[in-house]
Amino acid sequence: MRITQMTTSLAMAALAGLVTAGAALADSSPRDCTDAPRSAWKSMADIEKVARDFGLDVRKIEIEGSCYEIKGLDKDGMRVELYVDPATGEVLRRKVK
Repeated sequence: MRITQMTTSLAMAALAGLVTAGAALADSSPRDCTDAPRSAWKSMADIEKVARDFGLDVRKIEIEGSCYEIKGLDKDGMRVELYVDPATGEVLRRKVK
């Protein structure tokens, strides 16, 4: 019985760690993508090409903090948001809604 209690305690601790990590990721702000000045940012047309290459049917691009936020539909018709580093064009975060 003690082994079962230990196993349960370890499982609960692991689950708590996963929940905490998930909450931290969910709360992480996509607002800080780059330190580069806006004069070094890629154009919205360049960023739209990045999103299309990523497989997104682009509906809207806007600036969110120091990121480009791109909203569109993926190949399955799911609503997707991409957060892209405006200086490098790197996709930093993908969020499916």
